[in-house]
Amino acid sequence: MKLKRWFTHLVLLAALTLCGPFEGMAEEKGRPLPGTQTVREGVIIEVVSAGEMVLWTKKGLYPFSLYGLSLPVLSTPEGAEAKRKASDIIFNKLLTVHFLNHGSEKPAGIVMVRGECLNLRLVEDRIARVAEDCRLQPYCRQWQEKQ
Repeated sequence: MKLKRWFTHLVLLAALTLCGPFEGMAEEKGRPLPGTQTVREGVIIEVVSAGEMVLWTKKGLYPFSLYGLSLPVLSTPEGAEAKRKASDIIFNKLLTVHFLNHGSEKPAGIVMVRGECLNLRLVEDRIARVAEDCRLQPYCRQWQEKQ
């Protein structure tokens, strides 16, 4: 447990070193994508699995899952590869998460990294598929065309 806490502090220090202090960040930065409620800017400090992450902002930690995606289980080789690829794309980069609230405990988000949508990139790279229950939603329909 102490090792994980130590590692988290090390990652936070690295994020501050790379991105600078969060003084310039706005808590509600930018205009939300249509259909999203909250926009937060920060750094991903933990990728739990390919589809579950923890965002660190100046206001705190925000665990969330990627909106509209079906990803392989982490215990499979495909799941481990998906987690590695997602980590490579987002670690140590300042990014924006557009959160959607749809009644679940953990919010779902659309991640934008330097103007590129992580959710769409994972679909295009054949790491993820559009979730069955999301196929009729506006963003998911666009992503499904790229599958």
